[in-house]
Amino acid sequence: MSSNTNEDETKIWTDMIAAESDPFSTEELRRIGAITKILGKEAVEAVSQSDVLLRHVRGMMHRELDDVAASIKEVLDWMKEDNVSELIDRDIPRAEEFHKLWPGKFYGCDKYGHPIIVDLLGEVKFTTLVEKFTPEEVVLFRAQTMEAIIAEKARATVKHGRTVSRNIYVVDFDNFSFSQFSSEVRGLLKEIAGYSNKRYVETVARVYVTRTPIFLQLIWRVVQGWADPGTIRKVVFTSSNDDVVNHLLQCGMEKKNMPTWLGGEAEGELIFDLVQRIRKSEGPRTPTGPKFSWEAVERASTAGGVGIEGDAGPFHNGEKAKKGKKEKGDQSRKAARERQGAVLGVIMTLLHSMWLALRVVLQAFAVILLLFAVVNLMPRFEVVWTDPLLGVDPRKMGAY
Repeated sequence: MSSNTNEDETKIWTDMIAAESDPFSTEELRRIGAITKILGKEAVEAVSQSDVLLRHVRGMMHRELDDVAASIKEVLDWMKEDNVSELIDRDIPRAEEFHKLWPGKFYGCDKYGHPIIVDLLGEVKFTTLVEKFTPEEVVLFRAQTMEAIIAEKARATVKHGRTVSRNIYVVDFDNFSFSQFSSEVRGLLKEIAGYSNKRYVETVARVYVTRTPIFLQLIWRVVQGWADPGTIRKVVFTSSNDDVVNHLLQCGMEKKNMPTWLGGEAEGELIFDLVQRIRKSEGPRTPTGPKFSWEAVERASTAGGVGIEGDAGPFHNGEKAKKGKKEKGDQSRKAARERQGAVLGVIMTLLHSMWLALRVVLQAFAVILLLFAVVNLMPRFEVVWTDPLLGVDPRKMGAY
């Protein structure tokens, strides 16, 4: 199902490196100025010491400034309340037991410095996880895992002399069973995905999905119609093991360092062992973002009609004016989504009379949720549901 050419893949990685490490543009500096007006200089300086400011300002350029500021504040509050800077050093009870039930592995970094994480979903014991661990405990383990991966990115940032803020996932569905998908498991996955989406904004470079059931690939084609293009671009459903090997080779991973089931020689490092190693080692634990000066922010903000100490209104008005120029494009995309929604409405109406087929579709969507929970990536959906026969949203009639 992978269709990217080598040229496409090269451009994707070129854009990815630029998004991670290019200096802040004038527009981004203006946004930093406006966010500073909302949150205060102390808060912005706090997140500028790591890549958090970069990931929010550059990764959320499509979002309203108030939303970006609120997201940054939520991360700051969380970091303070949960003492995140010391999370790797925390001895969480039954950690080894958890990682045996969810045995993710670290396979080093690509040539750009991105950590490569492999999850074999057929080996994850989701049913046992929900029996033995609370959602809060699972989320805490996942957060500790993310912090260990971030520490690897910090080391890569030093090694490469530029910011490395994203990582690569390989998610394998071989031997995965739907029998594990109880309501408790689905609830847990939803909580993980929501938590990761809020706490770890824009940390994913690429997701390579391997050995998936054909019907899941078909459902993914439908999802692509209304999911955020930025999300879709990051997820690659590979057609074969050779396909995923080719992708990993293109990003600079040597064949011998790949998992044995991909023809490599590496066994990988268990996430539990990765956490222990990072805990004992010295060095930075958070990557730094592009440097900037407050004078540059002031100049950019003033040029845009707002000073850091002044009224943010003109800047917001400028934002609104810019949005006005996009209205035609937005309307066109909305019309396309409405058409997609209408087509999907026909499909869903037919599926309503075919209960067994509907169950398969619902299971597939649950697996999509699992995918996003595993890789800490949450798509932004915008679709208009309309049943062309009824002329209304069928979900409001209790059919779905």
